[in-house]
Amino acid sequence: MLRSALTSLGIVGLTVVIACGPGNEPLAAVPPPAECTISETTVSPASATVHPGDTLRVTATISDCRDGRHQARWTSSDTTVATVTVDAGSIHAMKTGRVSIIATAVDNSAEKAAMALDVNP
Repeated sequence: MLRSALTSLGIVGLTVVIACGPGNEPLAAVPPPAECTISETTVSPASATVHPGDTLRVTATISDCRDGRHQARWTSSDTTVATVTVDAGSIHAMKTGRVSIIATAVDNSAEKAAMALDVNP
């Protein structure tokens, strides 16, 4: 229970010694929790086709080994074709073309996932 409480607070790499009795000899030690990294990043839908002027909402799922959820920042590979709100994943199609809409984990910029967006006339 102590380990899960410390882990939920983001405290990792810490050894807790509980001491009691004469001389404060250790009665129990809790090893540090294992490092937890992002295990999966996905974008839904994985692809879509829209028309200029259309809007579309996409979602990112960024999970870690504890099934924690992380926030995403959104970008477009070509903002002349489609724009996306940085925090919300709301896409606005601007003109005909193909673009990647990319979700990047806020707390780990190496973790990314993308969806393909075709904007047809």
